[in-house]
Amino acid sequence: MAKITAPNKGYNGISAGVKFTNGQAYCSDTWVNKWFAEHGYIVEEDNNGSVPVDAEEQPGSDGSGNTDRNEDPEIKPKGRKGK
Repeated sequence: MAKITAPNKGYNGISAGVKFTNGQAYCSDTWVNKWFAEHGYIVEEDNNGSVPVDAEEQPGSDGSGNTDRNEDPEIKPKGRKGK
């Protein structure tokens, strides 16, 4: 699990499928963490495997590395109709 800090400390939103609150997020996907590090974010790896309480609802924070953008059951992918 890594703590990610955005360049904009007040950022609230989703970047690369990871939810940021007040410029901070948590993610266990090593590829996504590398992307953030390469794009000016501060990535602090936590090697003890703990998950902060407020990070449990964020994509990729369950240890599965899943950052699927369609995790919300109300969001349906658009496809071809009639087939």
